[in-house]
Amino acid sequence: MTNVLGHTFCTSIVASAFLSILVANAPVKAAVLVDNRSLEVVGFLDGDLDNETPTEFGEGFDLNANTAITRILWSGAYGPSNTRTPSTDNFSVRLFNVEGVDGDGLINTTPLTTLSGDVSYSVQRIQGYQDIREYDVYFYTLSLSNPFSLNSGGYLLSILNDTSADLDDNWGWTRITQGGAQFRFDATEPWGRLAGGLYFAIEGDVKDNPAMIPTPALLPGLLGLGMGIWRKRRAETLANGK
Repeated sequence: MTNVLGHTFCTSIVASAFLSILVANAPVKAAVLVDNRSLEVVGFLDGDLDNETPTEFGEGFDLNANTAITRILWSGAYGPSNTRTPSTDNFSVRLFNVEGVDGDGLINTTPLTTLSGDVSYSVQRIQGYQDIREYDVYFYTLSLSNPFSLNSGGYLLSILNDTSADLDDNWGWTRITQGGAQFRFDATEPWGRLAGGLYFAIEGDVKDNPAMIPTPALLPGLLGLGMGIWRKRRAETLANGK
């Protein structure tokens, strides 16, 4: 009876510890931290470095917790000929710290980082908002090479593209009815405001999660605790003559 008790109890402890390993190492689906996606497409803002005087567009967002971002999603289209091969795109996805608004209502920022990783895409035929025309809209996903940490606060996302390898097309970021887009003509200028917003989303993990999951580093302690309880129960069983 003692062997059965000990075997059952130890098996339970080991199973719990093994389950802890599985839970701690299970892939966690990234949360959507910022979402300004809408299929109410009202046009495309030309954010192409191939222009002689390129305009930089962006949109601000707030984070209310410390995060690690893992993916950026956005959409856009090509014109006027729409013969672009997206695999030759050269996107620049940049983040800025928002420093405040000046007396003219313009937004001041400081550069934070340029994000790098693999860009994938899919294409959908989308009808414009209150428009009979349809557009080939490309939906992009930048999977970051490494998660990028952001503290809670205000930021601005900017996306530029360089399609200089294509002589008859430029790229435009999808403009939608919701949100608040910003623009500037020079990197030294503050950002002006536009009506409507830009299609984008940001995914990642919230760091300020109080939930504690046992990790492999804690398992020796769990196993040791289990063996200690088992020895105590075994001694009590023997003392009672069972």
